[in-house]
Amino acid sequence: MKASYHVVISAGVAAGFQVATHSWMGTACCFLSGVLIDVDHYLEYYIVEKKFPFRYQDLLNFCEHNNAKKLYLYFNALKYIIVLSLMIYFFQLNLKMVYYLF
Repeated sequence: MKASYHVVISAGVAAGFQVATHSWMGTACCFLSGVLIDVDHYLEYYIVEKKFPFRYQDLLNFCEHNNAKKLYLYFNALKYIIVLSLMIYFFQLNLKMVYYLF
């Protein structure tokens, strides 16, 4: 999905979250988690190709036809840890509640 679509969809979801919870920090976390979800793909392209993908089509072609021996998806699971940590902090959840949520 294009980065602009991530921004638009994340803004809509974050707006709905804001209306439902009235939490600005939670809304910001919701928006950022949707926008920054594919940052690791840009980093992987940069590591393998030694240049930044200025055109989205370059990144798309790279992701579809990547023949590299390694994947550099550093942030793929990290984003879940960050979102979970923020949820625990801002919603003051205890670990037993988090266990039942997921």
